[in-house]
Formats: sequence, structure tokens, C-alpha cells
Amino acid sequence: DRGYEDIERLQQFFDSHWNRGHILARNEALLKWQFKNRQNERSDSQGLSVLIACENGRIIAILGLILCDYNIKGKVVPAVWLSHWLSVPEVRTRGIGLELMRKVQNSGYEAILGLGINERVRRLYTLMRFEVLSAVPRWVGVCDIDKTVGLLKEVNPELDLDDLHRHCRTFSVDL
Repeated sequence: DRGYEDIERLQQFFDSHWNRGHILARNEALLKWQFKNRQNERSDSQGLSVLIACENGRIIAILGLILCDYNIKGKVVPAVWLSHWLSVPEVRTRGIGLELMRKVQNSGYEAILGLGINERVRRLYTLMRFEVLSAVPRWVGVCDIDKTVGLLKEVNPELDLDDLHRHCRTFSVDL
């Protein structure tokens, strides 16, 4: 696919520098699904929505972006969900990761979101004047049980179909 040239190198980066054997390092379909560059007014490119910094052809830092809409008190705004912000240890003092974040900040998103940050990143976000919330309430509802089961089965084929249907019915909402 056009725009997916870096998938193999990105998967190797996840495996070597994020978490050996991580699902994103071994499941190309899930990687493409998570970081699909959904075209919108801020992005007309194809491929993955992952910022990648390279040096001598080697990936040295990444910042994954999940493009989304965000509802702020009833107003829907373009947003980006941060995922996998990581530099290799030997370049962490050079500010490359911060340059990737600045690129996101200058891209016109009205909300930049993230979950599950560690204390070091929390301090960094605070210094960058981000608002860091201790909790973010959210609700999940399954609108189409069959499509949701299909998606879950596609990324995790060993799951039992009956269990998936039962679980999805638990969170089913009638629109």
C-alpha cells in the first residue's frame, strides 16, 4: 500500500525499543488499524499517522497519533490521541522527542489527548503547560455487535466467537 513503507521498520522499533513481542510488533493489520492516517482537513496523506525521526536510515524516535474528533461541552473539534512517544536511549538528551511533540502542537489540533502516562511524562506535560487530569470518565457502547465481533476476531483470531458475542451484548446500546 502507498504510504506504508515504514511498517516493517516501525514493527522492529516497537519490538526492540518498546516491548519485545508487543502486538504492534507482530500484527501488521492492528498496526495499520491503530495508526491509519484518516484523511481530514489536517492531513491529506496516506499511510500511518506516526511521526518518525530517523538518523542515518535508522528510526531513533517515534510519536504515534490516533486522529479523532473530540467533544468539548457539545462542540466537536479535531483532536489527536498520543500513543507510543519514544526515543532510543542514546538520543534522549537531544530533544528529538520534543521536536516530534512540537510538530503535533503546531498542527492545528484543538485537543491533544493521552492516557496512561508515567510520572516522568506527567512532569514533562506539566512543564509544557498541558492540563493533566487525574481521571477521565468515559463510556463504551457497542452499536453493531456483529461488526465489533468481526473486528475483535480479526485482530485476535484465537478468541472464541460465542464469548465475543456474549461480551459485546453486555455493552450493546440501542441507537
